[in-house]
Amino acid sequence: MLAHSLGLTAEVVEAHREMQSLPGEHTRLQSIRGGATARDTIHVTARDATDATYSVRGIGLYLADGTLLAVYGQPAVLAEKSTQAVLLLAADIQFADIAATDITFGDTNFDLNVGTEEKAGVLELATPTETATGTDATRAVHSKGLRELLDARFGPGAPTALAKKLIATATESAVRQLLGLKGASLKDDGEGNGLDADLLDGKHGAHYLAWENLTGVPASAYMPGQVITFAGKTAPSGTLVCDGRELLRTDYPRLFAAIGTTYGGNAEGTTFKLPKVDEDSGVIHTGDPAKVGQSSAGSVIAHTHSASASAAGAHAHSAGADAVGDHAHGAWTDGQGHHGHTGGTNWVGDHQHLVPFADAGIAYPWGGDYNNHAGSRGNVDYDNPWPNTSPAGGHSHAYSTDGNGTHAHNIGMNGAGSHSHTINVAGVGDHSHAITVGSTGSARNLPAGIRMLFCIAF
Repeated sequence: MLAHSLGLTAEVVEAHREMQSLPGEHTRLQSIRGGATARDTIHVTARDATDATYSVRGIGLYLADGTLLAVYGQPAVLAEKSTQAVLLLAADIQFADIAATDITFGDTNFDLNVGTEEKAGVLELATPTETATGTDATRAVHSKGLRELLDARFGPGAPTALAKKLIATATESAVRQLLGLKGASLKDDGEGNGLDADLLDGKHGAHYLAWENLTGVPASAYMPGQVITFAGKTAPSGTLVCDGRELLRTDYPRLFAAIGTTYGGNAEGTTFKLPKVDEDSGVIHTGDPAKVGQSSAGSVIAHTHSASASAAGAHAHSAGADAVGDHAHGAWTDGQGHHGHTGGTNWVGDHQHLVPFADAGIAYPWGGDYNNHAGSRGNVDYDNPWPNTSPAGGHSHAYSTDGNGTHAHNIGMNGAGSHSHTINVAGVGDHSHAITVGSTGSARNLPAGIRMLFCIAF
């Protein structure tokens, strides 16, 4: 019989002789391996390294022709498979009337989760020859084989007490002292004495005094991350100008290990930035590690400016005008020449005058007021009418003046006598004046000096 594969199901299976397939089978593992551990017992293993996810409550062993040979099931979960896990199943199958040695397994290339240095698994023990050869990385060395190897290399019971001291010695000088040795180079050093100790890779010491002959040395004589001041116009070998540029971490691994992303870097974690020393700024010390990489705005020592104006006190200002003596001012008008003036009065229109003491019964053609009126001069006349005079009609009167000849008019002013005028300015009381001092300078507070490059070693 050829055992071919294992079927898996999440259902609870109750096995019986008539069962021909595994109920609810969800996975068929084609790679199995096994062998007889007794006449009636075989040990079977199977593995699933896919990203499938499922539960196992029952398993079935299939032959190469598809026959269901054996079934096992239980209510509890046998195994849980997750996306990240590798499922490894191992089962012992016992037969009542079939010899286990009559069963073979088809996939002879299947590797039963062999243990390596990276993962745990099943290991085969190495033979003494394989242990001594030391080329097999899949078999485990046991203590007996290791002892045989050490005895063959160093002798029985090795290492000796002296060998243990040599192995535990820390320095070369201690080894020489322990062995009682003094090299010739300790007494006869120097070029030209013919000793091999004078040579290093076939070169005398003077060869390595030249910087260009050194190999495998740092990019500069400075520690990565150390900032120097350089008087040249370009950064020296092994350094970069502190200009804040962004660099790849893989290009400058030692500098990145020294400063990290203290001065910035991208979100993807592939770059970092150099320190940026701005024009007309410098590097300042801080004793607080948390402040490393922070820029300061600059400041000056705290100080004040004083200014004042003297108080003038309550006061007034006087002013005066000089006396000019008793005096008068003269004035005149221009002459108008010989002339005269003519004119007239306006007529006042028709009118009448009331006349007292007319004879009774007399009628006037212009009409009259025949009523009784009080007379003039205190007299009273009530028996005669008072008639009106005849109207004279509208009229006017003309008149003229004589010419006086060419003439002028004099105008004079009285003298005020010798005098002067006093002017006073009112006092404003005790006071002072405010003075404003304007600011000068720039945003930087630096002493005079010479400009040089700040460079960082990588």
